[in-house]
Amino acid sequence: MPGSEPVTAQAAIEKSSALVTHAKRALAIADVIKQATALGQGTSLIAFEGTMWENRRVDEQLPSVAANPLRISRVAVPGEHEPVALNLFNVTDHELLVRVSVESLTNGVVVTPHRSVGVPTSLGEVSWDALPELDETATLLIPSLASRELWLDVDLAAAKPGEHQLKLKLQALNGAGVLDAPTHPHTVPPPETGVEISLQVLPFVMAASGDFRLCTWAAPEEANLPDLLAHGNNVFTTSLPEVKYDAQGKLTGSDFTRLDPVLARLRGRDVVLLLQGYPPLHGEVGSDGYCADLKTFLAELVAHMTGAGFDTNHFALYPSDEPGGIGWSAVNQLVAFGRQVRAAAPGVMLYMDGGGELPMFEAMATCMDIWTPSIYMLAEKTPLMDVVRRNGKMLWSYNCAYTYARPVGPNLKNMNIASDYRSAALFALRHGATGIGYWCYNIGPDPWGRIDLEYALVYPGRTKPVTSRRWEAVREGIEDYRIVAALQKALLANGGAKLPAEARDRIKHLFAAGLPGLLDQSFTEMTRGLGRTTIDASSNDSTVETFRREMMECVAALAGEKLK
Repeated sequence: MPGSEPVTAQAAIEKSSALVTHAKRALAIADVIKQATALGQGTSLIAFEGTMWENRRVDEQLPSVAANPLRISRVAVPGEHEPVALNLFNVTDHELLVRVSVESLTNGVVVTPHRSVGVPTSLGEVSWDALPELDETATLLIPSLASRELWLDVDLAAAKPGEHQLKLKLQALNGAGVLDAPTHPHTVPPPETGVEISLQVLPFVMAASGDFRLCTWAAPEEANLPDLLAHGNNVFTTSLPEVKYDAQGKLTGSDFTRLDPVLARLRGRDVVLLLQGYPPLHGEVGSDGYCADLKTFLAELVAHMTGAGFDTNHFALYPSDEPGGIGWSAVNQLVAFGRQVRAAAPGVMLYMDGGGELPMFEAMATCMDIWTPSIYMLAEKTPLMDVVRRNGKMLWSYNCAYTYARPVGPNLKNMNIASDYRSAALFALRHGATGIGYWCYNIGPDPWGRIDLEYALVYPGRTKPVTSRRWEAVREGIEDYRIVAALQKALLANGGAKLPAEARDRIKHLFAAGLPGLLDQSFTEMTRGLGRTTIDASSNDSTVETFRREMMECVAALAGEKLK
């Protein structure tokens, strides 16, 4: 309005914008209903593919085309989990109760249906992040003229290569024509919506799960362990054995009572244990008594761990968390201890995480085996990262900063999932690391509510953890790493001389263009502090799918097959 206050004018603009958005949605819904009517008089539910790596406004998504059955095609390799995000739109004027049934599966394919749940975020928004499994009823409720998401976890751990057909039946139990039929007792079949998924499983062997490491600082508790292992978490933090001294101050050995249940639970698995803290030995580090006790302690530790199935490549000492962030006192303590470990038991590895100053890293390089800086540091070409790359045995990474979030901070439920979760493992591969980490799996306040620190990757359930879209994204990224790492190994073997020419050229292009194309632009935008809409435009479902398609073309060329 001419002459009005700026606040009044802004309010009018925002109200007008909201009305326009509402009107556009109403028109789009009208078109969906028109298409649904053409499918048949009883049509109540439209199934369509939704956005997979986006937690925002899932309930507002609309189908562009109405089809029954909905047909979907996917390509995967044995051992993967292939997620399918189905949105179900209710075209009726009342809430629908929908029952989901999956036809009998063969050839090792297992399908677990989940639903997405809208939870509050730290910013007061809604995030469709939690993905609980459907309960024994296999039902979900869908409000009138709204969408709800059905998330399918297609597990190919035991699947054979070849063509697989998955069929779903979605019954609108109280759909059109059911409740408004004549009231005398009789059967009224519910309207059905079909989904047919064609799955091409290519003959291919991914890199071993132990070739890539994931740590979420989770304790390997029995209730959580199956979920952790299934998502690729193969690095666990636990405590050192207790040190025992007699009344005269003589070391008598170690007590493994607390550690042994953990070892028993993980025996036979390719995992790494990080033993936290300093052993509470008597005397000053470097003194004759301390050195003697440390040698005895480590000899017993190595023998016990080896006997339990963990050689020195599968456990490490984790004396201090983020020593560089604490300061020189922590760094000096770590270095002094590390040098004594080197002298007493050269095969025992030491682990560190976090950042710090260049001189700190130069000092730690004398005794460090596993470096775990921030994932964003991997891309840096700095003297500090030169020190890291020249020394030690392993380079991993971790994320506790989440700088893709906008505003920057621990408001993570609605952040750009494609970048900080889905592509993290590939980012590590691009920059020479073989591991990632996240703080954290399930530590902190209850993530079902509005909390300021949204670090947890899973939600607490009654008997087991409830997965999230972010946690599923982490697994998908690790599986892509294992595929790309296997392609890389094939290319490096004799310069790829034994590969078919098409496969060799495709794999070279994947590394030269496909991988940088997926990762580099959004990373540059993030580091420059650009806004969410800019990052979203360069890192999203489409960019992930483009990369995955190119990756699978490499696999198909290697296998001598064509993608469907």
